[in-house]
Amino acid sequence: MVKIKLGGMFDVTCLNSKRQGKWKSLAHNMVVDAGIQHIEDIIFTGAGGQITTWYAGVANESPAFASTDTSSSHGGWTLFTAYTEAAHQAWVETRSGNALTNSASKAAFSINASGTVGGMYLVSYATLTSTVGVLMCGASFTAGNQSVENGDTLNVQYDFTGADA
Repeated sequence: MVKIKLGGMFDVTCLNSKRQGKWKSLAHNMVVDAGIQHIEDIIFTGAGGQITTWYAGVANESPAFASTDTSSSHGGWTLFTAYTEAAHQAWVETRSGNALTNSASKAAFSINASGTVGGMYLVSYATLTSTVGVLMCGASFTAGNQSVENGDTLNVQYDFTGADA
């Protein structure tokens, strides 16, 4: 059996209102079943249609991502929505070898209220309240929950790679 390992990492930097570094955290993601099935459908069956724009989102404190999570059902975590943009932020990726990255155009979230964030996720839709679409992956911060406050900015880089397992 041939195996391919797919996955990625979120690299999140929080800047305070003076644009000074406040904290930085990595989050190694889990590609959920729905994400794997979408990839398989596109590559092997042609079903489902290619999604040309993916969006980064922020998870509230202590997210518990599961392989069975979907965009409409994810009981172990909730969305963090206290940011000015009022939508998921586009992941504008470029290719670098076997990886896709948005390092040249990081997703930015302008925090407008104090709170606690615990991870990141990638979905196929911009609208925060939507439950229709594909949840590709989710990840909890390796350093645990992080505090944010009004005026902070989260700059999010996501790198997705594939390799022979």
